[in-house]
This record gives sequence, structure tokens and C-alpha cells, in this order.
Amino acid sequence: MSLTKRMLTTIKITNILAGVIFIVLACIALVNINLATYSILIIFSVSLIILGLVRIFIGMYYKEEEKPTRILKVSFGIIFVIIGIIILSLPSLGVDLLIILLASALIANGVIRIIISVIEKKAPDWFRILLGLIGSITIFLGIIALIFTKYGYFTLIILISVIFIMNGIARIMYNIVVGT
Repeated sequence: MSLTKRMLTTIKITNILAGVIFIVLACIALVNINLATYSILIIFSVSLIILGLVRIFIGMYYKEEEKPTRILKVSFGIIFVIIGIIILSLPSLGVDLLIILLASALIANGVIRIIISVIEKKAPDWFRILLGLIGSITIFLGIIALIFTKYGYFTLIILISVIFIMNGIARIMYNIVVGT
């Protein structure tokens, strides 16, 4: 197996594992919705850090993508990791501010999904439409979480969990459909 083939396999496995982790962590949050607020935020921030690291890894090593796409992925990956670390390390900021940071990062991820759905030519049209739809729903639910932070903790957990589950499924499907 050549280095390039090995790297593509590593990227595919990394993406699929990240998708599975997002789904599992979001389901843990949904099933244990009565956990302490910060415990739930830890679950989401770990997911966000993983998302950022995967974006950085793919942006740096997946040479098949256009340079602007790679720069976008690395840049947002760094932002996601920083936000995840802030949420983990500064619980004193307050739950509302931490939720705003998390929802903002998820909205940014939705934007990235839409951009990828437009520029990714290797994927079938139906899948590009699905990616754009998931990106749009992610943005919509993220905005709802931002606007209605006072509406209820449980509602926010459900919204954010749904966002992570949808994006985990999209990450897995992308690697199955596109192959890298």
C-alpha cells in the first residue's frame, strides 16, 4: 500500500470513527439528559475538539482537496479546538456563554457543510444535496439554540444532540459514498 493510499485509508477511518463518536456522545447526552449541566457541556466540548482535530488532520493531509477548502478546514478546526478547550477549562464563564460558544461553533460547522456540498464534485448529486440540507438544518438549530438559551436546558441539549447526530451520520456517509 503506497503512502498516499495509506493516508487516504487513515483519513477515511478517522472520519468514520469521528462520526461514530459524535453519535455515541450525543446519544449519551440525550439518554442522560438529567446529568449536571457541566457534565453535558463536557460531552459536547469533547465532541467539538474531536471535530476540530479531524478537520485539521484532513485539511493538512488530504491533498486531493482544493487548497482553499483545506485552509478552510484547518482554520475552522483550530477554532473548534480552541472553543472546545475554553468550554472545558472555563466553566466559570457561565452556562449561557458556554452554550453560545458551542452553538456558534456548530453554526460554523453547518456553513462548512454547505460550502463542501457546493464545491465537492466527487460526491453524487443526491449526497451533495443531503450535505447541504444537513448544513442548513445545523445552522437553523444552532441559531435556535443561540436565540433561545433561556428557553430551557433540556431543549438545548436535544437541539445540540440532534446537530451532533446528524453531522456524525453525514461524516460516516460521506466516507462511504465518496470513499475518502
